[in-house]
Amino acid sequence: MTLTHFTLTSLSFTSLALLAVWFPLRWQAILLFKTIYVFIYILIYFINYQKMKKEIGLINQNLQQEP
Repeated sequence: MTLTHFTLTSLSFTSLALLAVWFPLRWQAILLFKTIYVFIYILIYFINYQKMKKEIGLINQNLQQEP
């Protein structure tokens, strides 16, 4: 599911960035853009992963305390 989301958002965002002329149409510029995009995507993914892991831990803790 994550791979599908990454692929769809990456293709969409790159297409929109090219249409908005955020960078020149050269492979070096596209590669730099993709590298930055992947770094930011991974960063956001791990931040969300840690948040969800903490929330699930709290839910499990609350479930274990119930009589």
